[in-house]
Amino acid sequence: MSLVQMSKKLLDAKKTSCTITTMNMNFPGIAYRRGAAGSLYPVLRGTGIRVQTIVMAAEQRTIAEIADDYDLTEAQVRDAQNFYEIHCVEIDAYIQEEAQMEPGDADS
Repeated sequence: MSLVQMSKKLLDAKKTSCTITTMNMNFPGIAYRRGAAGSLYPVLRGTGIRVQTIVMAAEQRTIAEIADDYDLTEAQVRDAQNFYEIHCVEIDAYIQEEAQMEPGDADS
């Protein structure tokens, strides 16, 4: 299948599904999903779990704990972490954007 045919297939998939597959063959376990605001964000394929969720969980938990907590394989957790290493600017922007949308402390 040519790149043009693959692109057309992806565009057709976009019309029928909210998940768009990535073209990055280095991360076949990562897909992009369109959020409520219309922007795309990376998820673990077939789970809907955002890469940023795994990244944030990894700040306090081990790979095994994350896998257990989210019903993932350890390989899926590592895949999300490896994707983050390459796309950290993108993922950090998602994390920062989400933090800005959270309401302030109730004590304020």
